[in-house]
This record gives sequence, C-alpha cells and structure tokens, in this order.
Amino acid sequence: MSPGIQDAFNMHKTPANEESEKPVFVIDVAIVRDNVKKFIGSWESTGKVSIVHFSAVKACADTPVMDVYDDLECNFDCASKGSLSQIEKILQASHKVSELGDRDVTTVLAELKPFCRLVSSSKGSDKPFSNHFGVEAELALEIIEKAKSGGLTFVGLSGHPGTQNLAKDAFVHFAKLFRGVFDRVKEELSIKMEIANIGGGWAGISTKDAPSFTDYNKTTMDAFSSVFVGWESTLTVMTEPGRCLISNAGWLQTHVINISSPSSSTDLRRVCLSAGTHHGLKEASKISFEWHTCHPRGTTAPCVLYEPTCDSDDIILGRDANGNERTIDLPLELKVGELVWIYGPKRTTPRLRI
Repeated sequence: MSPGIQDAFNMHKTPANEESEKPVFVIDVAIVRDNVKKFIGSWESTGKVSIVHFSAVKACADTPVMDVYDDLECNFDCASKGSLSQIEKILQASHKVSELGDRDVTTVLAELKPFCRLVSSSKGSDKPFSNHFGVEAELALEIIEKAKSGGLTFVGLSGHPGTQNLAKDAFVHFAKLFRGVFDRVKEELSIKMEIANIGGGWAGISTKDAPSFTDYNKTTMDAFSSVFVGWESTLTVMTEPGRCLISNAGWLQTHVINISSPSSSTDLRRVCLSAGTHHGLKEASKISFEWHTCHPRGTTAPCVLYEPTCDSDDIILGRDANGNERTIDLPLELKVGELVWIYGPKRTTPRLRI
C-alpha cells in the first residue's frame, strides 16, 4: 500500500460519524500512470502491424485517471452509456471540442464503422465470457455481407480472451482466426479489412502467477506479424486494457459489521462487511483479490464473507462447483468494527479518493 493511499485512508477515518464507516475505494494515480507507460512501452509496431490503445473506461471512469490516459495518448473504450457520458464531459471541457464544429458527439460517433466480435477461446481466463458474447466465423461472414448490402463498410473484427487471462499466448489464436475471416471477406465480398481488435484480458492483481506485459505482448505481436505477412495494407491491432492498468493501484477499505458462527461445533465464521456483491465486490467470486487486516499472520479460521443485506445471493466469494459457500482464512483476532482492506478490485464503489 503506497504512502498516498495510506494517507487517504487515514483522512477518511478521522471524522467520528457514519460517513467514515462507509466503504471507500482509493487509487494511486501515479501507479496508474506507470502501468500505462509500461503497457504501451511493451508493444513495438512493425512495418506491417501498427498498435493503437483504447483504455476501458468502465475499469475506473474518474477524471484523474482519464487525464492520465489522455496525457499518455491512450484512447478511450466506452462500453456503456455511463462510460460515454464521462468522455462526453471531458470533450465538452476541452478546447478540442471546437473541432467538432456544429455536430454533436452522437453524430460524430455515428460515423464510426461497425465491428463484429468473434467467438474465441477463453482458455486461461479466471472469468470466461458467457455464450452471449461473439459469433462463429461463418455467422460473422453473414453479418458482414448483410451490412454491406445496407451500405455499411466493415473495417475490422474484435475478440476477447476473457477477463484475467493468465496464459501468455492468450491473444495468439486471434491472429489465425482473424486472418481466416479477413481472407474470406476479401475474396467473397471484396472488402479489405484493416483492424484487429483483440480486446482486453491482461491479468491485474491475482494470487496466481501472471505474465508480464512484455511476455503477453511480444508473443502477440510476433504471432500477428507472422500470420499477416503478405497482407496488402498495414494491419492496425487495437487493444482495450482495463483492469490491468488499475488493479494494482487501487484498494477498497471496508468495515467488519458483524461476526457470527452457524454452530458451536464448527470453526467456520460468518463475517459481514460493509461492501459486498452489490457494492464494490461483484467480481470477487471470480477474480482472486488480496485480503488484508490489521492483524499479523497467525492463527486463522475459515470465514464466509457476506454483505449485510437480505439477499441470499450476497455471498462475496460465491459458491464452489458443489454449491458450497467459498471461504477465506482470516485471523481469529478479527473483531467487529475493524477494517478489512481488499487489494485489486476495480472502481465500482460510490466513493473515491485519489
């Protein structure tokens, strides 16, 4: 935990009121800046393959973080109306907005050409995507053909290997997948596509070993450079990093609301926190965060973590394949009113200090 984050937490707990008991997410913007520099620096464009980066706004849409992306010439990936509204505010506040002339932001965005996301393997991902994402290559061709008949021009394809993908070659299979569709679209529809959007999926904080940016990205660039050798025009590879730029810079502070035991014959404890699946820890059942308390490592007991709601599904760590509530070992000394810090979640809580 950086000194800046420690100072922010100390300021938060100073007031003796209920505001200080609410969960608070703190992010160190200097660490975000360093992450973005490392990510961009781990790519090297070649004569035939260029790289362009679009940071996922949904990971943390707060202005100081957006300013970092803008300063380092990293573009924005907006996946929701909320994300888009944040970028629109930035545009409106910028002198560059004058370049839009008499057109509004919606009109400008409408001029962007469509993409088609392909179904791809999520092997290696802590959080694979469900089946409502993407289409098979054959259906992609039908979509592109229909779009052409409607006067639209497809400029590229997109894919995503699943969140927190720990495989160094997570993006490699996209090269062959995209090239196959690119070739058919060119031959059958006379459309020459130029953009390959490989999505996100680089691992952020994880209790497992994750590749470095260089390990991921050199392997990916080598694959695309090899597979697209001989392609007539320059291929633009788009990236959409999100969590990997944020997670090691952010901490979520929560309070222990209650501790109980379901039985006198078990060591299992039920720990209620001030944040849960509905308030900041929606992804804790899929992604491995680090959990910290004020107590040194010593005697621990298995704990099921809840948020104090009436929702029976508000189990922070979720259930295992057998339907049992997952547990985490926490110190026996942990008491009601004490703090628990979670390292690695994305910014979804209503409070932020930077």
